[in-house]
Amino acid sequence: MVNIKKYFRFNPRISVFISCFFISILFWLMIVFSKEYTYKIKVKALYANVPSDKVVSYKLPDSLDLEVYGAGFSLYSLNFKNTPQEVVINLGHLKKSKGNFDSDEYQINLGQQLNYVSDQFAEFGVKVTKIFPEQISFFFDAKEIKIVKVVPNISYSFAPQYFINGKLEFFPEKIVLKGPKSVLNKIDSITTEKVTLNNLSKDAIGFIDFKLPKYYSGLELPAKKIAYKISVEKFTERELEIPISTIDVPLGFSIKTFPNTVKVVFSVGLSSFKSITPSMFVVNASIGNIDSLSKTSMLKLKLEKFPDKAKNCRLQKEKVEFIIQRN
Repeated sequence: MVNIKKYFRFNPRISVFISCFFISILFWLMIVFSKEYTYKIKVKALYANVPSDKVVSYKLPDSLDLEVYGAGFSLYSLNFKNTPQEVVINLGHLKKSKGNFDSDEYQINLGQQLNYVSDQFAEFGVKVTKIFPEQISFFFDAKEIKIVKVVPNISYSFAPQYFINGKLEFFPEKIVLKGPKSVLNKIDSITTEKVTLNNLSKDAIGFIDFKLPKYYSGLELPAKKIAYKISVEKFTERELEIPISTIDVPLGFSIKTFPNTVKVVFSVGLSSFKSITPSMFVVNASIGNIDSLSKTSMLKLKLEKFPDKAKNCRLQKEKVEFIIQRN
């Protein structure tokens, strides 16, 4: 039988071997990380010192590729720990494109900003040796102002017996945009992100972000959102007896309808129930051509007028009988 204690007995030779193995790995890592290497990283691009009276009419690159040079330890820290998320490009020293001095096309030679960009990485012990792309071409446009209407993209529905009290309220209804003339010329209104509200039984209040298409580059908005309010009220059904008016009666004739009133059925908010009166409604019976009356015994009714607070209005009868008399 194998003696287990004897098998696992401490062996100084194995201990020395393991120690030497780990020490050699440590020295190897120190040698590797002390050497200098070239490495590529991608960072977000920010642009500073844009002339105050101008805007970029075409979108500049959102990110840049940088080639950095440094010791392995520094590159390790840069890659895995505290990599800068952005780099600033200075637009204060621009040159017009060759052969285009009559246009607003400019160029940025990023190679000339190597030292400026590299200084932003000095704390990481690395140096920026190249920037890709090496050159950026773009256009400046004069900054202008335009007032446009706001179009909220809101759809909503209500729980049974509930409706909107009044209309959708939102602020601002108009907004002042600043940006390139070439972009502002394409804009007559600005919309919002889509919001859907279902089964409302109480007031809805909130904010919605503006939605800007990609070609709206260079726009400045005084606000990022609009505020909205939907006033919701419980409604009930009501009926009113409305007199029937006759219109387009030929000269020398008179028309009498039977009956001379008709019921209008509608929904109204509880707060406005008592304020709705028959005088707010107009129901007409149109006569038209006198010769056509001999072919029918009924006149068609039409609800011509009703108050905004009355919803889902309908006539209890759509046609009435009549008699025609010569005066």
